[in-house]
Amino acid sequence: MTSKKASQVSKITWTTINPKTGLPRGSIGDLSVQIGYDVRDLLMEGYDQDEIDGIIRGEYTLEELLRRGPKKRPTDAAARRSG
Repeated sequence: MTSKKASQVSKITWTTINPKTGLPRGSIGDLSVQIGYDVRDLLMEGYDQDEIDGIIRGEYTLEELLRRGPKKRPTDAAARRSG
């Protein structure tokens, strides 16, 4: 087993810790379990990662986010599904 250089450790830490929340990013499945909703659906509906992180940070609930709607337009695939 080889030891990692300091630059490699910093890179690993930066990619696994969200600098805005200070929380581990986790996988989409991990985040989905944390908020009780499939994160892939939220992303396709137009919500961005910061909006999803807001739920994890406790700034608002999933219900409040869904009521408010995404900041940007949904993807074409989500628009086709709903319309």
